[in-house]
Amino acid sequence: MIHTTPKAVTLFSSKDTGAPKLTASAGSLKTLLKACLVSGYGDKQALGWEMPFEQGHVAVFRSKSPESNRHFLRVDNAAAKFVICEGYLNMTAASTGTGKFAYNNNYDRFGYCEYDRNEQPNWWLIGHDKAFVFLCAKRSLNDTSILFFGDIPSIVPQDTGNTVLFSNSSSSEYLSVRSLGFMNSSSSDECLLAKTWTGAEQTARGTFNSLAHHSGAGAAYPDKISGGLTVAEMWMYEKGNGGNDYNLRCLQPALFKCQNNLKDLQDGTPMRLDGTDDVFLKFCLYGDAQHYLINASHWEA
Repeated sequence: MIHTTPKAVTLFSSKDTGAPKLTASAGSLKTLLKACLVSGYGDKQALGWEMPFEQGHVAVFRSKSPESNRHFLRVDNAAAKFVICEGYLNMTAASTGTGKFAYNNNYDRFGYCEYDRNEQPNWWLIGHDKAFVFLCAKRSLNDTSILFFGDIPSIVPQDTGNTVLFSNSSSSEYLSVRSLGFMNSSSSDECLLAKTWTGAEQTARGTFNSLAHHSGAGAAYPDKISGGLTVAEMWMYEKGNGGNDYNLRCLQPALFKCQNNLKDLQDGTPMRLDGTDDVFLKFCLYGDAQHYLINASHWEA
């Protein structure tokens, strides 16, 4: 059983006074992450992470929370328009570490600026001292890139490997083009965990699922029965036995899968759900039926 408590999150966005600009220049996203996670900007306090190593356009971030696994996120922004993202169990320098968990075949590249643009005007970062999600929107109404790193609630007692890294990565040098593969049981790896559920220091690979993933997903909005919006929590399943077994491991607390098609709403639109005062932001992460809400008020932790 998962035992969780609500944990307040902070919303940073390109609309904030004094917010850093996200441009196609090398180092731009690294600088933005540093501002949101470590140093703050304007009247916004940072999330309270640390940056133990920095070298040129490479930065290493990790949580300072004693309740976290304190694993490392290495961001290499030496190239324009994308960063290489890698998780590590341990690091001793900006480019030296052990226990790496990252995508393969150039899918460790997270694109943040479209190929023909010099800047990316709309971005959001939401998180707390143990986890964060970063999003940046393309020019189209429904198409947003996502990068998530941090600890999420696990059903494994005293889990020390539930640090998750996922992104809709790109093998190209512009804003992400590869689907996360949300809500399927394909051979692709939607998310990576620092360790297996046994605690073995090897990358665990996972997929997501939700009650809002079925043949009826993408129903009209407002919903014909409820008159509003129907969403469901997302859960992460660890893959085993060569990808033939799917075992429930974690709750993904930030994202909620939408039953309804929200294609007419701009990404980043604030929304509310019945029974809660929390503010949720709508995003389409891939394809017309892949609509999600991200809680911008609190996450379960």
